[in-house]
Amino acid sequence: MNLELPEISVALAESAATAFARAGGTQIARDAEREPRVRTDTVEPMLVALGIDDIDPCAGADEAAAAAELCRVAGRVALPYPVEMRLLASTRSDGRLVALRPGPGLVEHGDVGAITAVDLRGDALEARPTGAPHRSRLGPFLVDVDTGDTAGELAAEARLGLVLRASYVLGVCEAAVALATAHTADRIQFDQPLADFQTVRFSLADATVAVESLRAIVHFGIWRCATVGSDALTDALACHLKACDVAQDVLRRTQQLHGASAFPDEHDISVLARHVQARLRVPYESERAALLLVDAIEAHGFDGLFAHGGGRR
Repeated sequence: MNLELPEISVALAESAATAFARAGGTQIARDAEREPRVRTDTVEPMLVALGIDDIDPCAGADEAAAAAELCRVAGRVALPYPVEMRLLASTRSDGRLVALRPGPGLVEHGDVGAITAVDLRGDALEARPTGAPHRSRLGPFLVDVDTGDTAGELAAEARLGLVLRASYVLGVCEAAVALATAHTADRIQFDQPLADFQTVRFSLADATVAVESLRAIVHFGIWRCATVGSDALTDALACHLKACDVAQDVLRRTQQLHGASAFPDEHDISVLARHVQARLRVPYESERAALLLVDAIEAHGFDGLFAHGGGRR
């Protein structure tokens, strides 16, 4: 696996970061909470201008890497839009957004457009919203959906959906560490910056290492999805589970380093922590993802020092 990203994905990430910053960064998420139409009136045209509809993550490693980078940069500002679902929309899904959903239940941004719900086997069903967004604190854009007619088989999209979601979470964690680093450098306590205290340095170092480990696993997951087909389900689930674990650890550390300022919505760290929750919990929270990973290892195997599972890779 080559951890160096293709030039096209690097260029896309730079363009997206510039566009999101000009649009207000995390302020977009605050605006969308007050007025959900911001997602379709402001965010969607911005993504279309960036060429989101020209990227097919299932077409090969380069396009999959570009899709992951777009998700990562979107995560850095908690972009209020189903970026992963839009990237997976294609002729295979009849242009419908592709959401991970094993059955009726909650889908984040389920009201933004027509949806195809897919489980980890790849079985797809048409889905439709049954109400407006819940507007809750930890899931402002979660929408109840019901499923209908079958819509074919989208196994590759299901695997990539997990990895693209993990890439969005990676962006959130990157931004959280950057905010904590800046805060501890600027905040003076006992006549010196917080960053000069050894315990603070250790905590930031641990968070940074966790983020870098998630980055490597996301890159590996993208490569596996693009090269090995159904066996990549194990890697995709491992990627999602790692994202859940890293986000929990990194957000805890970085919010603690901010102290009381981490909780008001005026601070970006609070917006990042709240808006990432739905991607960590719906439809596969960490406990459920761990059980699914065990099943996937039995079915497809898992690379390590010793062979594991039925796949014996």
